[in-house]
Amino acid sequence: MEPMASADPRADLAVLESIQRRVLWLAALSVHHANTRPNPDGTKVGGHQPSSSSVVSLMTALYFSALREGDLVASKAHASPVLYAIEYLRGRLAADDLRSLRALGGLQAYPSRRKNPSIIDLSTGSMGLGAVTATFAALAGRYVGDHWGPQPRRRFIASDAASEPIASTPPAPKAIANERGVLTPL
Repeated sequence: MEPMASADPRADLAVLESIQRRVLWLAALSVHHANTRPNPDGTKVGGHQPSSSSVVSLMTALYFSALREGDLVASKAHASPVLYAIEYLRGRLAADDLRSLRALGGLQAYPSRRKNPSIIDLSTGSMGLGAVTATFAALAGRYVGDHWGPQPRRRFIASDAASEPIASTPPAPKAIANERGVLTPL
């Protein structure tokens, strides 16, 4: 997917804002559906709506304006409903997939290459591993290139570097790790 490029940046922003509203609505609706689906023990499954809301602008701009062919994204784990809403709008998921959030055999609460390989670039787990995953992937690519010849150029992007604070340390800044393993703040 090539970035948007119109003559009027304000028009691009208006389009992104429109997409952003749809992404937020779809993410909230999929969590609502997960929590109102009949559950044998009556518990709700949650869905991390505040975490999803916190990255809607970033993920919308990333997926609909900034990503290039070959980019790999490690998304914020607790914001998977936003990622799934984006993949629905991109035509990579069906409406029934969105309704399967957190259901047995459905979309996972945390992005997983093993369970949803067609739409997940990098698994991130539940503890803010996006920056670590993206950085390690870039470093591994650099190692492979240094030892076995040039590899395709690609960017490894962390859409959120830390979804959970660890002890009292602040979250790492959002960044892009390029093909040489160098982090660039977003």
